[in-house]
Amino acid sequence: TTEIYTLSLHDALPISQRTAGPYKGEDSPSSAPGTAGSPRTDSSPSAFEQLQEAWRNKVFCWTGLAISVAMFEMSGIQFLWVRLFTEVWGLDKSLVTLMFLVVTGVGGAVGLAVGPRYIDKSGGFQAPPGVVASLTAVQYFTLVGCAAGLLGMVSMYGKLRSVDRGYLPKEIGGDHWLWLMIVAISLIWAVTNAAVPALCGINVEVVPNQSRSFYSGTEMTLRNILGYAAGPLLPGVIMGVFEQAFGWEADRASGSQWTLCVGFGFVLLGTFVSAWVLRRATVAAQGALSDQRHAAMKDLREALRAEEIEGLERAVAFARSVRLNEQRDGEAVLGMANEAIGAYHAIGRAIAQGSIAFLDRKSVV
Repeated sequence: TTEIYTLSLHDALPISQRTAGPYKGEDSPSSAPGTAGSPRTDSSPSAFEQLQEAWRNKVFCWTGLAISVAMFEMSGIQFLWVRLFTEVWGLDKSLVTLMFLVVTGVGGAVGLAVGPRYIDKSGGFQAPPGVVASLTAVQYFTLVGCAAGLLGMVSMYGKLRSVDRGYLPKEIGGDHWLWLMIVAISLIWAVTNAAVPALCGINVEVVPNQSRSFYSGTEMTLRNILGYAAGPLLPGVIMGVFEQAFGWEADRASGSQWTLCVGFGFVLLGTFVSAWVLRRATVAAQGALSDQRHAAMKDLREALRAEEIEGLERAVAFARSVRLNEQRDGEAVLGMANEAIGAYHAIGRAIAQGSIAFLDRKSVV
């Protein structure tokens, strides 16, 4: 039901009726042959063609994989939570269940409170420069997740190797490894809830409007297989392999504890995979932004040479959307285009063609 609602929501939101951004290839004056900015008249692509197009969209692929890894971490933690704390720490099952509600609730609330606000301040993701800035911000989140994952693994190893109940006074919990583990999981939950909303938004924003339902379904399928399904499956496989390799099944008490910690540690390794995937997504977004800026520069120069004011205005709008002024020579060319547009509107359409509104700029570009 949630998946059906999500797919319907993607089609129903006003964002799907908005003018496509540069990632869709529809705002750029060079997106179609002939008249600048003219709409595409191609027939609807087949499912196979859309899959090929999705594969070529590296930002979509890497952000979709990042979402799947995040879901893998969450489902894996949920799968092993009760057994880990009842068998390794010897806690009561009711207390462990309450711990899960508190830890994930607090961590998730902190992530949702901080993440979207920080992403918005970074520039959002409605245009390629904002996508790069947002993915960079999410990368910072994942670094916190890596530290939390490492802390969790150290906590489990310390608990297995320790011979006491902890360094803290019994009145405040006693077992410091337990508290460190709780802090680690809380941070991972906060990071995941801070990053996933931005990743979902970027994943939808960088695909064509008319194909969003198909792309969303593809991402959902990837999330279900690599995230929700693999979260319980892969740790179970790893636990079985280690149990057989080290003969832990012979010692049910100690062996079961090591097996659980290995499985949970494998889930925590997902935090490092997330950092690597987000780095690849950021690099892909930077490459897409560079391509769009080169296209914007080309459009501006061609519109100035052609003395086509409508095309020039569209080229300027496109150049602003990709922040061409931040690129070398971009600010100068964009300034000349704005001067030409201003001169055109000042002296009138009839005498503008071939006039000073364009001649001085054409000689430069």
